[in-house]
Amino acid sequence: MAVDASRVALNRPSRAAAMDGLAVETVVDDLVSYLTDGRAAGDAFDLVVFVSAHPEPSGRAELLAAAADALSLGGHLFVVGHHVSSLGVTGPPDPARLYIENDLRVIPGLDIIRLEQRQGESDIRDPGTDVVLLARRPNKLTQAS
Repeated sequence: MAVDASRVALNRPSRAAAMDGLAVETVVDDLVSYLTDGRAAGDAFDLVVFVSAHPEPSGRAELLAAAADALSLGGHLFVVGHHVSSLGVTGPPDPARLYIENDLRVIPGLDIIRLEQRQGESDIRDPGTDVVLLARRPNKLTQAS
């Protein structure tokens, strides 16, 4: 399943899947709205992937918390976003929308498996640097004592 506010963006995974004889369910919606209100009650995901999602800084924590809440126990969150050092190279022109590692270090309820900078790859231009996060929701919910 792919969720994005842009139908144009959703055409990419649909085309890629079709080339391999597969189909992808797509939903046009705001990511936070879909994760908090749009999915069926009780639905949980084994994997949530955000690639090049660069929300306003005021909405970033809400988006990441909604993603964490949507994970099943043992589920993973994978995030790839442009690093602030990529300003003017790739990504949004607003530096506040670009990432540093600490932006992803504070997601409640997840254990970080890997958080690092990676040089992007592109065959059409200088790809810049990305921040990559792989985090996991623990298999057991912890209870406050």
